[in-house]
Amino acid sequence: MDELTLRDYMKVLFRQKWVIILCIIIVTLTVVVGLRFKTPSYAASVKLLISAQKQSESPYYHDVIDYQNNQLVLTQSEVVISRPVLDRALKAILPYKSINDFVGYERRFASPLKQEWIDYQIKKFNEKLDTLGLTPSQRQSYLYEMALDDLIKNVKVDPVRDTNVFTITVTDFDPAGAAVIANIISRSYIIFDLEQQLAEMQQKYGEKNLAVSQLQDSIKAMTQNLTGQPLDNVEAIGPASVKIIEQAYPPIEPKGPKKIIILILGIVMSIFLSLMLAFIFDYMDQTFRSPEDIERFLGVPYLGSVPKRNKLFAFQNVAEQIYLLMKDKAIKTLIFTSTHRGEGVSTVSHNVAKNIASTLGHRVLIIDANPRQNLQRNKEVSAPGLFEILEEKADFGQCIQKIEEKLHILPAGQAKLNPVLSLGSHLMAEILKQAKEKYEIVLIDTDSLNNSKDALGLSNAVEAVVLIVAEGRTRRHSVKIALQGLNAMKVNLLGAILNKRTFPIPKFVYERV
Repeated sequence: MDELTLRDYMKVLFRQKWVIILCIIIVTLTVVVGLRFKTPSYAASVKLLISAQKQSESPYYHDVIDYQNNQLVLTQSEVVISRPVLDRALKAILPYKSINDFVGYERRFASPLKQEWIDYQIKKFNEKLDTLGLTPSQRQSYLYEMALDDLIKNVKVDPVRDTNVFTITVTDFDPAGAAVIANIISRSYIIFDLEQQLAEMQQKYGEKNLAVSQLQDSIKAMTQNLTGQPLDNVEAIGPASVKIIEQAYPPIEPKGPKKIIILILGIVMSIFLSLMLAFIFDYMDQTFRSPEDIERFLGVPYLGSVPKRNKLFAFQNVAEQIYLLMKDKAIKTLIFTSTHRGEGVSTVSHNVAKNIASTLGHRVLIIDANPRQNLQRNKEVSAPGLFEILEEKADFGQCIQKIEEKLHILPAGQAKLNPVLSLGSHLMAEILKQAKEKYEIVLIDTDSLNNSKDALGLSNAVEAVVLIVAEGRTRRHSVKIALQGLNAMKVNLLGAILNKRTFPIPKFVYERV
């Protein structure tokens, strides 16, 4: 296998340039839309220390004091997100954020695009509630439970490894709201801890005990401070076994990477993805893309190529190559065909004939042996042609039309009988004999191999066949099947022409790689 060069890789990239461009545009637009749908959220944290110094002297608390490991922190972390703690916290949060706000709360901070989506979600949610047939009180309870679930989702408790410290982190679209909610939850947790101590102290010492009164006063004071606003550090610590060592304050920056970084990463990833897709699509492409493909996959001589935007001079090299081969092998009659229609057989054969006649100065006859082309174009043919001669309705001489001084054409005419039978008859051999006597070169334009058997029917009457292969259209497998039919007929295949060839690499780049 030939070693791939930089130019080969560049061909793939330029050939698949629209795949690359579309991939980059689609991925970039997806990232931009995704960023528009992503509402910035802020995270505020409260740091707490588990000291385990309870005012009660019960054996339970002595065990707790001795249990100084991360297991204790993990246990207390689960208590933070328990129903009693968050239920009290939610009731304190409701003055800042009503129950109904939990459904469309994000809308206040979202982009206009996201707001449209949130409005749609709110509409669907209200329709769902209406179908449930809830009473006003049941509706409020349902919304309350949703708000509680939403609060749980936005609270995260993280133990600090190898310490008795853990953090309560609250995420919210409002930085001030995130700090307020984090402080409320931490203080609600402190109140819960004090209530546990109070219950045991009351059970052990009764209501008149001084420590019980102190705990009641501490709970009352902490409940009054359940507003979420920052407190004096000494006051915030509290008398509970869990100490607030760092209160939450509004964060300055939203959590997560910045949008510009995400956009840049998205563009970079889109480039890598587009390059990967370009090579995948090029590998999966089973059409002919270059002259090398013809020789590699078909094993037939390459006669030249014709650019997609062809002009008369574009056929000159192909015409000269074909003429030299015909002269070298003493060939005068040649069929042009392809595997499928629309691959440019008529264009190539007529322009090759014109170049040989005008540039090289030889008498050339084009025989149009494709009557189906007229039917395909819904073209009415009035002048007699090849098939009138084959059906013995006209003479060879009167059907010849002059195009140039040394270039003549025998049109197809109208076929009343089966063209395959007519082209394989002895009359066709007689026509070719007369043509060879009057002209130096006879080029025959036929229908495609996969659409008719015309070319195969003519193959025994002519000396060689040229196969037209359209770049980016003709599939390798179909050509191989067509070649099997030609080989079975022992046809002399002169070679293949790559038609509609493109040059993906710009000239100024091609010259430098």
